[in-house]
Amino acid sequence: MRNPLILTPLLAVLALAITAVAALELPAHYQAESDVALLPSVSSSKPYGSNPYMSFNSSLPMAAQIISYQLMDPANVQELKAEGYDQPFTVSLAATVTNGPILTTMVSGSDKAAVQRTLDGVTNEISAA
Repeated sequence: MRNPLILTPLLAVLALAITAVAALELPAHYQAESDVALLPSVSSSKPYGSNPYMSFNSSLPMAAQIISYQLMDPANVQELKAEGYDQPFTVSLAATVTNGPILTTMVSGSDKAAVQRTLDGVTNEISAA
C-alpha cells in the first residue's frame, strides 16, 4: 500500500503545475456590455411636465427593435469593422425588460482594449440613430 504522506503532496504539486500552465496558455476572454434607453422627444413629453420617463409610448419599443435590426445587418457590421470596431458584438432588446425601449450591446473578445473600443463605437452608433 502506498504511503498517503507521499502521494498527497505529489498530487497537490501536480494540480498547481497544471493550473499554472492553464493560466499562462489559455487566452484571456473579455466581455463588455452596455444598455441604452430610448426616450421620447422633448415635445412629446411636454404634456407630462417635460418628464420623458412619464411619456413612454408604444412606438419606442418598435424603434428599439428596428435599431437593433439595423445595427446587426451584415453590411453595417462590416462597416463598423472597417471603422476599427472589429470585435464580435450583438445588439438586442434588453432581456430583462418586457416591451421596453432598452437596447443591450454585448461585445466579447481576447483583447481588452479592442473590446472596450468596439463597445464604445457600437453604443455611439445607437445614440446617433
